[in-house]
Amino acid sequence: MSSRNQQEIATPDKKVATVRSLTKTLTYLATLCALCILLKYISNLLSQGVPLSFKISLSYVGWFSAAIIAGPTGGFGVAVISDLLGQLIMPTGGAPNPSLLAGNGIATFVFGLIYHYLPLLKNKGFAGKAVRAVLGAVAFALVGTLGLNTFGMWLYYYRSVDYLAFFVTRFVQLVMWGANLAVTVALVPAINALKLEYVPPKTHEKTLKATEEKQPENDNKDDDTVAE
Repeated sequence: MSSRNQQEIATPDKKVATVRSLTKTLTYLATLCALCILLKYISNLLSQGVPLSFKISLSYVGWFSAAIIAGPTGGFGVAVISDLLGQLIMPTGGAPNPSLLAGNGIATFVFGLIYHYLPLLKNKGFAGKAVRAVLGAVAFALVGTLGLNTFGMWLYYYRSVDYLAFFVTRFVQLVMWGANLAVTVALVPAINALKLEYVPPKTHEKTLKATEEKQPENDNKDDDTVAE
């Protein structure tokens, strides 16, 4: 195999998906957690005086981005850790609510699964990613915002209110969900340009194998050139 082709395999480029080192992965997770805590802090400031059933939240952007950059499992960890730390270190955070922690974590995990593993429009570039982000966000809303989160808030703060009546009031939170989704979709091109998007291991194996299969043909071309 020629040195030029060896370099093409070893050097990450647009054709070859690469697996991150443990150090880089931990760095990404720590940075994403810090970003999500900052967004939660800003959200709490903006939400002062707003009814508890509705919250001005920027956290969805952080959690959606975490799932895109760190994958489903990484996104789950970032959502849970940032939400927990945010509740503990912020004066307006209040006591941690296990239902909200679980809802945000599981919903972010589901978003990441749909975004990275749903085979819909996989080779359609930004359009495909945008569609999968929307579908993932819809699942996030059903599992988290309108599901576990709504139940957790009712259980902790609104037990005296009929659950169905409280559930209906939670639909107003979809305004913030939609705004966060729009920002996330707008960030997708930047995430891809910076090569930050998570690459599932199987995708890496397939792209690397496809690249290696092309090498013999390239080697023969190089050898013919040398012979000439």
